Amino acid sequence: MKKSLFLVLFLGLMFYKVSEVNAQVTPTITPLPQELVEYNLPYPGLLPDNSLYFIKSFRDQLLLWTTRSEVKKANLYLLLADKNLVMGKTLWEKGNEDLSIRTFEKGERYLLTGVITLQTIKNREDLPPGLRDKFELSGKKHGIVLNSVKDLIKDERWVQSMETTLNLLHQAMQLNLKLKP
Repeated sequence: MKKSLFLVLFLGLMFYKVSEVNAQVTPTITPLPQELVEYNLPYPGLLPDNSLYFIKSFRDQLLLWTTRSEVKKANLYLLLADKNLVMGKTLWEKGNEDLSIRTFEKGERYLLTGVITLQTIKNREDLPPGLRDKFELSGKKHGIVLNSVKDLIKDERWVQSMETTLNLLHQAMQLNLKLKP
């Protein structure tokens, strides 16, 4: 039992270190021509259609659970939101539309939770400089990517799911606007 727990923790930390190295490689998703947002998205790592994805997911939840600093937790939520956006886009391009839509929604839930964490920080103390702006840029990039995918959707049930996802993004953006000094 102890050996298997140690193995899972070791693998989780190993994937964490690998994702830090891979985060330096930033694939760009082509934005819509109307608006260019200078915001680099991280490398997504393993995709949800990979059989080892559960380890990555476990690692992410473990990191969220063990991170005590609210500022670090907000940054982690932002990173996970951005990674899920890139994963969703990649899955969409691979033709796995259903998993792509669920991944997009998961990412927007992370973004919304991150903004709620920013609210908590602001209620206790001043926000670190630039953190709110980082969330704003990320939200704009998310909007561009999600709307470009929405324009490609043909199936009505996926349109409804994407509307729900865009609604989560809208909520996050509205809450973030309220944080402006």
